[in-house]
Amino acid sequence: MSKNSENWDDFTVADVGPVSEPPLEQPRKVGEDGTGVRWSLVASLVLVAALAVLAAQNTQRVTLNFLGWDGRAPLIAIILGTAVVAVLFDEAVGYIWRRRRRKTLAERRELERLRAERLSD
Repeated sequence: MSKNSENWDDFTVADVGPVSEPPLEQPRKVGEDGTGVRWSLVASLVLVAALAVLAAQNTQRVTLNFLGWDGRAPLIAIILGTAVVAVLFDEAVGYIWRRRRRKTLAERRELERLRAERLSD
């Protein structure tokens, strides 16, 4: 079949050249391709189970005295509330640190760019 032929029935495999075999696929390790156990899922399930046990065992009401405030609340609420405040504080400090670091790096890149332009002139 010629390249200008309009009759595609004449087209054969020999007209396009040799057909190569697809490469053999290397075996993948479990978890690399989305199959197998995800360790983050297992860790999350263990954490949820531990929190459920903690909540079930700490339902008694306790008195909380903090900076002149007095109150009674279930112990699990105090524990989880403290954990949430700690995580939020950690994330806020991390955000501020990352923002400052990015600003410093951007300023350093700009300074290097300006020095390179000055040296090239």
